[in-house]
Amino acid sequence: MPRKSRILALGLALAAVVAAGTFTFIHNSPAAHAGGTGGGCISTTGAPVCTVKGNSAFAEYESFTDCVGTQAFVNVSDQVSHNPPAASNTSLGVFAGVSQFDFCAGTPIKDLFGQSSDATFTVNGSLDAATLVASIPVTDFDSGATGTLTVNLTFQGFGPISQQIDSNHFRTAGFLLNSHINGDSRAARASGTLSDGVTNFAASPTAFADLAANKGGTLLISH
Repeated sequence: MPRKSRILALGLALAAVVAAGTFTFIHNSPAAHAGGTGGGCISTTGAPVCTVKGNSAFAEYESFTDCVGTQAFVNVSDQVSHNPPAASNTSLGVFAGVSQFDFCAGTPIKDLFGQSSDATFTVNGSLDAATLVASIPVTDFDSGATGTLTVNLTFQGFGPISQQIDSNHFRTAGFLLNSHINGDSRAARASGTLSDGVTNFAASPTAFADLAANKGGTLLISH
């Protein structure tokens, strides 16, 4: 994959994982845990029930100036999982990346990526709006240099809310698995700051952004 598109592909893949993987729950399944971000929903108590709910947001920016193409993204997800009788567990994760490529010279300029839980993420109303404030340590894939991306974004949802409902039921001798997922998503615009201390990569309009809310759970009975 060309260097200039690696960061964007990673960002879109993370967004897809959050939308589809984070809230797909297989009770007590390490494979399901590895497939999502922010911890997933895995029972540590031996109880048959696992529930999870949360919100996420994604924004991507693109620009092209004087031979230099820039792609930047930020992706945030929070979730609350519950495995009775244990207390609920809250997790928050933010991923961000910036890729710059000089098309005239045919050389990469920067290829930053990082993740952090040092963030404040708030969603208001029915995916009407959200705010994200974060500080994300990043590494340049090309040079190995390290730095920090500072994020202060406001998301404004617009248009209709799309809903996805998925229920699965599996039964065999001595085993029953019921799972249910309910997810809402809405297109958005994200404005503010996504900066490496020199350039605000969120100064251009969002190429794509959305807000999402998900909840669901799993019941597993083995006898």
